[in-house]
Amino acid sequence: MKAKVNVFWAVIAGLVILGSLALIFLGGRQGIVYVQSEQDPQEVVVRFFRALADQNYPQAYACLENYSGLGLENQPRDEDAARILDTLRYQYSARLDGACVVRGDTAVQKLSLRALDLDAVEEAVAAGPQLDAEGRVMVPAQTLDDVLLQARSYTYTRDYELKLHFDGENWRIVLEDDMLAALSGRPWKN
Repeated sequence: MKAKVNVFWAVIAGLVILGSLALIFLGGRQGIVYVQSEQDPQEVVVRFFRALADQNYPQAYACLENYSGLGLENQPRDEDAARILDTLRYQYSARLDGACVVRGDTAVQKLSLRALDLDAVEEAVAAGPQLDAEGRVMVPAQTLDDVLLQARSYTYTRDYELKLHFDGENWRIVLEDDMLAALSGRPWKN
C-alpha cells in the first residue's frame, strides 16, 4: 500500500525546515546572543538614585558592580561634618536623558546630575568677610549655617554617561571616577 502524501503539509514542513536552517546559519553571524533578565537597565539607574535619595544605602549599593559602599551610610562624629554630609545627601538630583542604549552585556544611560559642591561650601565658609577699598565690611563672613541654608546655591549640574554591565543575572552600574567624585561632593576636575 502506498501512503498518500498531502501536498499542503509537505510544503508547510519544507518551509519550517528552510526557516529553521536560515535561522541557524544567519543567526550565528549576528554575534553572541545574551540572555537578559526582565530587568531594564534604566530601571536600575532609577532605583539607584531613588535609594540614594531615600538613604536606603543597601538597596543603592546592590545596584553597583564595583563598589559595596560609598561611605554615605557612615555618620561622622564631628557635628559640622555630619551636617555637611546630611546636606550632601539631600542635594542629589538626577534627570535621565533619553533611553538607555543597550549593546550586548553593556548599556549606557545619559543623565544630568545635580549635586552639592563641597569645595564651594568650604571656600564660602573660609572666605571671610568681603571688604571694600577702605576696609569696610561689604559682605560679612558666612558661617557654615549660612552656607548650608543656601545649599542649593552651592550645587552644580553636570551631564554624565552612566555605564552599566549585565553580570549574567542583573544589570549593575559601573561607577567611574567622575561619577564617584560627584557622589562624594567633589566635582570631577579634568
